[in-house]
Amino acid sequence: MAGRRVVGPPYEVAVRLTAIAADHWEAIDGEAALRGIGSYLELPPVRFYNAILSWCLKHVKDTDRFMAKLTAPVPGRVRQASDEDLQREREDFAAFASAVGMHQQTVKSPG
Repeated sequence: MAGRRVVGPPYEVAVRLTAIAADHWEAIDGEAALRGIGSYLELPPVRFYNAILSWCLKHVKDTDRFMAKLTAPVPGRVRQASDEDLQREREDFAAFASAVGMHQQTVKSPG
């Protein structure tokens, strides 16, 4: 995260934001609809996560604590990424982004 935006590793942040979005989807989507914003599911992944992060920051009492928890290492895992680890994470994220894209296509194309 750079400047409180999701721009790359650590992907744990993306997983955590996805879980938050899933848990609070009705409120997130409803708030977007009330503000005249289209579906967040149609956004590119980076914009989707930025939108979810923005929603979160508006709804937590202690933003510093929230950000610390959001960006904390996975319990039991020390983050010392090798070039191989980074490449594997890029590939994993590309697969995830592709799956999100396929989901977006499915949502757009009824039937």
